[in-house]
Amino acid sequence: MNKQIKIIIILASILVVLVAGNIIIKKVTKFNSEKSQKESEAESLAAAIKVNDYDELSTISFGDFTFTCKDGTWNYDGDSEFPLDSSIIKKIADEFAGLLASREISNADSIESYGLKDPAYTVKITSPDGGRQTIYIGKSYDSEYYVKDAENDTVYTCSISCMDDIKADEIVHFARIDSVNTVWDSKYYSFSLASKDGSSLVLNKDRSVDVYSEDETDENGDKVPNVVWNASVNGGEAYEVTDTTDLSSVRNALDITYDGCLEYKSDDKTLAAYGLDDPTCTIKIGYTDENDKDSVITLTIGSLDSDNKTYSIKSDKSDVIYYITNSKADTIKNCFSYDFKSDETETDADTAAE
Repeated sequence: MNKQIKIIIILASILVVLVAGNIIIKKVTKFNSEKSQKESEAESLAAAIKVNDYDELSTISFGDFTFTCKDGTWNYDGDSEFPLDSSIIKKIADEFAGLLASREISNADSIESYGLKDPAYTVKITSPDGGRQTIYIGKSYDSEYYVKDAENDTVYTCSISCMDDIKADEIVHFARIDSVNTVWDSKYYSFSLASKDGSSLVLNKDRSVDVYSEDETDENGDKVPNVVWNASVNGGEAYEVTDTTDLSSVRNALDITYDGCLEYKSDDKTLAAYGLDDPTCTIKIGYTDENDKDSVITLTIGSLDSDNKTYSIKSDKSDVIYYITNSKADTIKNCFSYDFKSDETETDADTAAE
């Protein structure tokens, strides 16, 4: 018996040593891996070649567009009223300030072979201290682009992540994309939808009565008010909403985030071009504004585009015409299919009818 115990103790000791050794090996391996990664990153940074040495930019131009940074904010020079998404321009400026190349081709062949004689893209930058540089961007190479300074013939290869923005040929590409919800947020009291085909839906919060739950109380022990909503479908008599799931579905459907910008200014001709003069659907949302005053935002959904992928949409609070996806428009149209009655309410109604 003593012999068996000794064997067990020896085996247990060996197991402990093996486990401890395995843990040590894993830690050493992890340390070496992290050290190797840091050394590799440091070597890559050291090997990177600076195409310029600017810390920040004050202007940047490409294509037909010029943007200027003033007091830390980027603006479009072509129109001070343009709703610019400055984060896009900041990303481009950050990349071209201190632009790094992975390779320098000092004895380059004819620059024409790199697509730099007549470059497809030209980026002009200035720094706050008056530094200026014109950068030509030529052909792509693997995942990089051939690049050169206009003042010399040295060719570089650079990874440029913002090329989709540089290639943009319409200013609306840089427009700020808003959400309708930022206007009315959670302080809504009515929803009204009218479709071109004659369907209609009106939802109103009953603001004249306070109904309190018998069972639910807040942290102070006060009864929690139940909000009462009334619905009217296709011009019919209003009735109390008993299916709050349908109500939530409408609210979520109208919590619209635009998917892109079509025009940042609009007139009668532009509205007609996008079918907004005879809208597919008109939406009105009543809400309480920041001054606690009742207000209404009106949204009009225009026509489907030629690719059957997006619908135009516009708010009466702005001249900007945006677009939303077909699926978002379908979700809004689906609001007309709700009856806002719970199964229990419908059963009671059927029984009464019998």
